[in-house]
Amino acid sequence: MTTMLAKIDLFFSSWRFAVFALTLLLSMAGLVLAMLVVPETPDALGRFVTDFKVWCFGYDPATGGLEWGYVFIFVFQPLVLSGVILLIWRGPLGEVRRNVRMASSTVGAASGVMLSLIVMLVATFLPASASTKSAGEAPKFPARELRTSFLAPAVSLVDHTGTAIDLKQPSDRLTVVTAFYSRCGFTCPMLLRDARAALETLTPTDRQRVSIVAITLDPENDSPAHLKEIAASRSLQAPEWRLASGAPADVEKALDAFSFQRRRNENTGVIDHSNFFVVIDKEGRIAYRLSLGDATRAWLPEALQLLLAEPPRS
Repeated sequence: MTTMLAKIDLFFSSWRFAVFALTLLLSMAGLVLAMLVVPETPDALGRFVTDFKVWCFGYDPATGGLEWGYVFIFVFQPLVLSGVILLIWRGPLGEVRRNVRMASSTVGAASGVMLSLIVMLVATFLPASASTKSAGEAPKFPARELRTSFLAPAVSLVDHTGTAIDLKQPSDRLTVVTAFYSRCGFTCPMLLRDARAALETLTPTDRQRVSIVAITLDPENDSPAHLKEIAASRSLQAPEWRLASGAPADVEKALDAFSFQRRRNENTGVIDHSNFFVVIDKEGRIAYRLSLGDATRAWLPEALQLLLAEPPRS
């Protein structure tokens, strides 16, 4: 036991640990930078790259926009740690020249660990169906089985232009309701991405008959004025896009009415929340509730097209 502890102490105090850690940290920074230049393709690897950027960089596939602050953090942190290691282990690192062969072995071991981590990361984030389904393939949309006709709840909200929102009033427009908040860098960009992609499948005429209502999960920070800035930065034009806010009590009531579950971490401000779309037909009735995912990416456009083609109820 004493011998093992001595070996561990020797490893961490010698140049071996410094070389091992530097290899891992610089490889990590290189991976992050590679994600910025690897092209997005429709295959499984391309979807992994897109999802990686959405989750880690706040990427919006529709506009190509990135939250560069996130990119800076992901690159800066390993570089800062590398600098700290170079400073603290500068003495032991001077011995690397006399141990080139052993240093090469240490670099190889660290590279193997990094490669294993990359493989695990890719395996975790790639769609589970990638090995059995061709890219973009999704189960058939069970339109009849999923169709409902519940009246949409009444809400007291305003959109980012200051216009009141009335979801119960029959109109010529379909409404897709979801929930997001402006500081979210995780699933919220995916929700907006999939909603935009669904709109882009429609003809220009049909597209004018659909509105995306995104209710904020953070009314204390997402005022209509702030949401107006967000809409402008993401090219979300009303009335096609309506970023909804209001008095906190009214927003919470609307989120509860649609069963959007959420929980705020008081230490970080991050809000864990459910991710789905509620599709309301032209009669003001909830027709479909579709969760975020590969299937919904294919089903949401089909749901919109079916509802747009429905004749008025007698």
